[in-house]
Amino acid sequence: MASSIRGNEKPSWRRAFWGYYTLVLHALIAIAILPFMLYGIDTRIVNYNGQRLGSGIDMLQANDITTIISAAVVVIRIVTGSWTARSAWRCAFILLETQGITLQEFNRMVSWPAYFLSGSPNAWLATLILLLLVPANLVAPVITGAVGWQDVSYPEATRDFHHFTAADKTSGWYWYTIRSGTALQSVILSAVGGAAVGWSASDKFNSSTSRYVIKSEQEMMPVNSTIENIILPYLEINSISWDNKSDFNKDITDQLNYNGSSIPDSKLTLTQEPPFNYYHPGNAALFDENFQNNYPVSNYSNWTAQIPSPTVFRGTKKIALLVVRQSTNNCTSLNETIFGNQTSMTKLTDLYSYHNDYDENCFLIGTVNFTAGVIRSSKATYITPRVIEVEKDSSSSIDSDNWVIESLYALPDVMPKVSLLNVSQLATWDNIDGYVENLIRLSYQATWGEYSGFNTVPLNLKAHQFRNRLQAVVSRPRVYGWYCAQLLVLVSGVLLWMLQRESRRPVAIDGGVAALLVDSTPVLDKYDATEKLSRISYVTTEDGGGKKVQLVESTESTSSGEKLPTQVRRSNLLHSILR
Repeated sequence: MASSIRGNEKPSWRRAFWGYYTLVLHALIAIAILPFMLYGIDTRIVNYNGQRLGSGIDMLQANDITTIISAAVVVIRIVTGSWTARSAWRCAFILLETQGITLQEFNRMVSWPAYFLSGSPNAWLATLILLLLVPANLVAPVITGAVGWQDVSYPEATRDFHHFTAADKTSGWYWYTIRSGTALQSVILSAVGGAAVGWSASDKFNSSTSRYVIKSEQEMMPVNSTIENIILPYLEINSISWDNKSDFNKDITDQLNYNGSSIPDSKLTLTQEPPFNYYHPGNAALFDENFQNNYPVSNYSNWTAQIPSPTVFRGTKKIALLVVRQSTNNCTSLNETIFGNQTSMTKLTDLYSYHNDYDENCFLIGTVNFTAGVIRSSKATYITPRVIEVEKDSSSSIDSDNWVIESLYALPDVMPKVSLLNVSQLATWDNIDGYVENLIRLSYQATWGEYSGFNTVPLNLKAHQFRNRLQAVVSRPRVYGWYCAQLLVLVSGVLLWMLQRESRRPVAIDGGVAALLVDSTPVLDKYDATEKLSRISYVTTEDGGGKKVQLVESTESTSSGEKLPTQVRRSNLLHSILR
């Protein structure tokens, strides 16, 4: 038999190219994926709603990026699989030529490349070559899972924010001062609604936080947008102390006694509605000890009223807190309350009891020392489309404002309703002082926000509009790990080139075709009298008797008896023999 291998007739450079082009292609793809992941995808901003943000690579959406990475991984896996198959066949041919291998070893090498061979340095080297290819075939999930996504705020536009400052006189303030119609109630109820809007979305309450609820739909902006140089309300509590029973002021305790007829008009509130008409635990009111709720004088001739002068409040006011409503026992023994029990809360021993023969309200009465005013912030942030928040810097001062005193006057009306809404998530258990502080603080800020609505002098501020976007976050350890697995493929190619040098025959480029055309006549003639080997469909340990198959150079003559030239013999397929 004198068939020839077509690949052996190619010039050496072409043979080298066809023998290693898959390795080169693999390297080029791997080199392209690395910068694409680290510099093209990492920190890439994409839109939520599928709208493309720009051109070129900026047009990519999250699903586009996932598709590109998946497609690249599929291509490089195909190339890696091709190189793995070629390497397995070539190692098999080299070992068949240099030392011989059993049929079972041959089968497993070309079927399962990760197969251990031993017995010679060449066998160990072939095993190492094939093992180096295993990681690259398994690490696809590492690279496809290397891209995560996080929410970020992306600058979109700069626009004017129409803030207002106080004028000397306003007609709106006039109608408020004469208590015309529902003007006063509108401010109170709007402040309560503002507290619900501004503080229900978060349980973040600390002494440095100030919030403001936007009134106009035109001034609403996406979350994380910012405004420069805005004025916001701020109240800082210095201390809270609770009175002993011996210190109770009868004028104050009389105002806590309400049964529907004994005190129809309260001195604590602007609306004259008794604040403790609501019997829920946690109801509280901050008020002036002397019940001073002054009103500006209206100017009837011009239908305007003089607005209050700018003020910073520094001083004390009284606080009353309804702790619990229970069966009458003069508050000497309490049911478990939302604030704790008498065993753990020593403050609950000095309580004022307003009671009848059946039920009683147990109050804590105390004094709050605080400072109230406004702060000027260089940058405030939208935490919702309607709510602005700022954290007061330690170096910022508390400044005066026209609506500080009026906001404090309204707190006895606002605080009971805010506590009744129970939308602010204020912590109560073992937290009496903290609860009172937060209730006062958020009620003041919401109330100031409503009174500032009487301002009429426009003040345009700069607002920076942001949009929520998705930002790609590439895990560099994952990318580097995947890339190391691809570098092992290159190492396997170098080792295969070294192993190939042990062979005297050219590279078996098309391993499957070369194996098909191997002349196995000597083996079949000598060892397959029963035609068992020639008819097998799978290889077992019994096939070939465990003997090794080795390829040797053909020494056949042509049909005319003439010996083949050496070059042709080297080009012919090799006989296989069992030994």
